[in-house]
Amino acid sequence: MVTSLRTAVLAFPSHRLNAGSGVRLRALQVAGESYTTETILVLPGQTITWTLENVLDHSSLSVY
Repeated sequence: MVTSLRTAVLAFPSHRLNAGSGVRLRALQVAGESYTTETILVLPGQTITWTLENVLDHSSLSVY
């Protein structure tokens, strides 16, 4: 869980990541609807940076 104006680092176990599948991230607002990303293809060792905005549809995501 990450509250507003905070940063968190979460680690995925490498066995959950393989070349044929991806991950989806979900943000749950205290009041309102949830927001789920499209499927993100990520390999072990890569980093996902997800910046959430007040309007969740305006959030940004990068994988490097």
